[in-house]
Amino acid sequence: MPRRFIYLLVEGPQDVAFVGQLLRAGAHNLRKASKPGDVDAFWTRLIPTTYPPTNESGEEEFKPIPVPEFYQNATHSVAVEAAGGLNRVHTAVEDSLKSLKRLPDGVGIVVDADEAAPIEVFKKLKLDIEKYRRFSIGELPGGVVGGPPKAGIYVLPDNANRGTLEDLLMDCGGVAYPVLKPLAQSYVDAVTGAASATSSMDYKEFNKPAGRKKSLVGAMGSILKPGRAIQNTIRDDAWIGPATMRPPRIRSLSDFIESLLSTQ
Repeated sequence: MPRRFIYLLVEGPQDVAFVGQLLRAGAHNLRKASKPGDVDAFWTRLIPTTYPPTNESGEEEFKPIPVPEFYQNATHSVAVEAAGGLNRVHTAVEDSLKSLKRLPDGVGIVVDADEAAPIEVFKKLKLDIEKYRRFSIGELPGGVVGGPPKAGIYVLPDNANRGTLEDLLMDCGGVAYPVLKPLAQSYVDAVTGAASATSSMDYKEFNKPAGRKKSLVGAMGSILKPGRAIQNTIRDDAWIGPATMRPPRIRSLSDFIESLLSTQ
């Protein structure tokens, strides 16, 4: 049976790490390709070959080059790419799919709702994507339509409520680290009191709707992987495993990904 190729687009590096761990823990037992030579030739055009990259005006931009992560086995090959933010999703998916020799067998997009209603986030993305692409992305967030290609948009945390990836990380953290999470929560709660007692702009990011959730996850990550970015602890530590796959919101996202991989 020929390999199935699945393209997953997410917002940022933490999302790439989280989705990658779900792929590893899922029913298909996918493994990350460790070097370019291991990646299926189908994805070659997604791997940059020059440095530095250029912007739309042809000017050089000295910044990190975004490279997808690839997960595969004998039957599936999956590319997980970061768009660099919600406002770049529709252009990133168009640019990447346009560069491939043919469409993948599945296309999945995973984004945060943030403070918007998930259905509104979905509707805007659907309009932007279907403006360029002649395949259906479905009618509701979290759904996968048959295609080809199979396609869908998942709006974190659960297609129904406002929120972000950090909501899922807190679900996982409560299971994986039942001692560490309450300690981190106490720290964030203490800072919340200090932040509310001052008008200093230093707490601007912390006081945003998702700021305290990000701080909680960051506090846990700084213990597990001191001085390193959050995506490192997501990849290396116990955030995703058999026990943490049980919470409903984690199971729902995993099922969405498995639906894209499935031939049914």
